[in-house]
Amino acid sequence: MSEFAATFDKDAAGYAAGRPGYSQEIFAALEERCGLGEGTRVIEIGPGTGQATGELLRRGAHVHAVEPGPALARHLLTEYPGERLEVTVSSFEDSVLPEGGADLVVAATSFHWVEPEIGAPKALSVLRPGGAVAIWWNLFYDPRGPDEFSRALDPVFEEFGDVESPAFVDTRQEEYWIPVLREAGFDEVVAERFPWTVDQTTEDIVSLFSTFSNMRLRPDDERKQVLARIGGVADDQFGGRVRRTYQAVLYTGRRPS
Repeated sequence: MSEFAATFDKDAAGYAAGRPGYSQEIFAALEERCGLGEGTRVIEIGPGTGQATGELLRRGAHVHAVEPGPALARHLLTEYPGERLEVTVSSFEDSVLPEGGADLVVAATSFHWVEPEIGAPKALSVLRPGGAVAIWWNLFYDPRGPDEFSRALDPVFEEFGDVESPAFVDTRQEEYWIPVLREAGFDEVVAERFPWTVDQTTEDIVSLFSTFSNMRLRPDDERKQVLARIGGVADDQFGGRVRRTYQAVLYTGRRPS
């Protein structure tokens, strides 16, 4: 597990509180394209605190979650007790999984932590013929360009350096992820984006920024200063409530029959 990825396991409760869930459109697409439903055998890569796991379980799936963080794994088992959830504490690359046993492999805002030359072929191998893969991300930016709040944070970025997620660049590149899945052997690979708008309080915004891995790697005093500055911008310039447009990007593919 990389130094960045390991930061999430240090504060499972904070990550759960700070990160929003996923659009229902994502799960509707999984039902339509990938056969998600009652009894679907799902392998979930890097579920974290279970923002996607809970929805998969609610839709009837049996989920085998592969989570490298022990604290996050414990959080999952506490949050979603029941026989339809199994958790293995391991990186996906090192996990021992039966070949051809899954109907669906998913990764929600996590596949950028997996070595793609290992992870994508392994995802193919654990699927039954005709099984599907779905990887997606919440991207915390406006697809039309920097919004008013982003521009208001420019002085903070200039003073402290980049405080956004280091995964942003990788996760929004269809020209990268589509070839990764195709070269691993997946067919029917497609990408779709789902814009969504959310009203966030100052507390919501500070909590979200506090979950970004490169924020968590900063010295404590500096991290507190940055978060205080971000909260101050939200309070002083936006009255403590900011409407932001984000987007989710979903990639799906299928193992040839």
